[in-house]
Order: sequence, then structure tokens, then C-alpha cells
Amino acid sequence: MEFLAVLVIVSILLAVLLPSVARSRESGQRLACLNNVRQLALGSILFSEEDLDGSYVGSKYGDNDLNWLYFKQVPRLSSFICPSTHNWIRPESRGKNLHQEEYLVDLADSALYNDAPGVSYRVLPYFGRKDLGTATAKTQLSVPTYAHENSAFGMKGWIPGPSQVWLFADADKTRPGVAGALPNWPDKSDNHGEVGGNVSFCDGHAEFIRQREYFYRYELSQDEGLARPKP
Repeated sequence: MEFLAVLVIVSILLAVLLPSVARSRESGQRLACLNNVRQLALGSILFSEEDLDGSYVGSKYGDNDLNWLYFKQVPRLSSFICPSTHNWIRPESRGKNLHQEEYLVDLADSALYNDAPGVSYRVLPYFGRKDLGTATAKTQLSVPTYAHENSAFGMKGWIPGPSQVWLFADADKTRPGVAGALPNWPDKSDNHGEVGGNVSFCDGHAEFIRQREYFYRYELSQDEGLARPKP
């Protein structure tokens, strides 16, 4: 009887403590992830200072190819992986680009989901919509002066400036077969689930942006002309 009482007490304690431990662990992982996106942004800023066009993004082979950032600007591969995911980068998996320059295959794109090889983050190199031919590259010249062309949220004419313009964000992931995910919106399949996502900016700072303000902040940065997330 006493043994059963002990088991009941232990079960109750576990039920109370385990969620707290899980929250504490995720909080630590989120902070480490925040530091990662900050490091990527700082590396990107260093790159822009050496680039002839002052561009914040160096890839010419794919928007999410981050090989240009490694090794000179960001020397640690762990900086490209969110600790809340099970993504990984294989140093031995290499290829050659059009100029016969060697690159890491897993740095060439964001991971499709949270237990796949690839980068845990995405880079946002443009204002506007590249697919509609309205994209403007983010450079040291364009970022401080860019004015919104679209009227979503009444932002037409606004100049967000470097402190509001995104450079890197948690990758937008969708596990195959999972329905209901919205593009550019924190979903349960993303790095930190539906709570929100980590973002770094053109002035070098980084923030965790909660879901309720995520899309407004995204549109403020990106000027894609969308007033709310759509399925």
C-alpha cells in the first residue's frame, strides 16, 4: 500500500515537473537559435562591406544557398542549425558550382523539415516579389531608403529602415502530409512551432517574434502586398 502511495506521488510530481522542464529546455534552445540568426546577420553585414555592390547576400545559385557565408564570415557549421530541430550538415557532402568552386551540398538550401539535412534558416535577400518581377535586392544603399510600394496595412510609402528589415529567419517548414500550414507563418512544423520564430535584421540585432505579430512584421520588412496570411 505504501509503495502504491509513493508511485502515485511520483506520478503527480512528474506530471507537474516535466512540462516545466520541457519549457525550460525549449527556452534555452530558442536563445541559442536567436544567437545563430544574429551571427548569420553579422556575417552578412561583414560580407556587404566587402561586396562591390554592397549586397547583403552573396549567392548567385539559389536564394537560400548560404555557402557564400561559410567559412570566412561564419566559421562554425553549428551556427546554421537550430538546436530545436534535428537538422544537420554533412561536411563530407560536397559538389561544384558553375564556376567549378567547391561547396557544401547541405548549405545550398533550407532543410525541408525538422529531421532532414540542410540549413535551419532562410535568407530574405529581396523586397517585393521576385516571382512577379518586382524584387529589389537588399543592399547597403537600398535598405536605408527603400519605401513600400504596396498598401497592405496602410504601409505604402513607409521606409522601414535597417532595424525593421529582415535578413534571416527560421525556415518555413512543412512536414510532407501535414495540412493547414501557411507560407511565411509560424506553424507547428517550424523550428519553434506555432509560438513564433527567430529573426535577424539588417542592423545586426535579432528578435523572437511571436505569431500574433509575425505577419505584420514580415510585411513591414518584405513589402509583398499581403495583408494577412492565406492558406
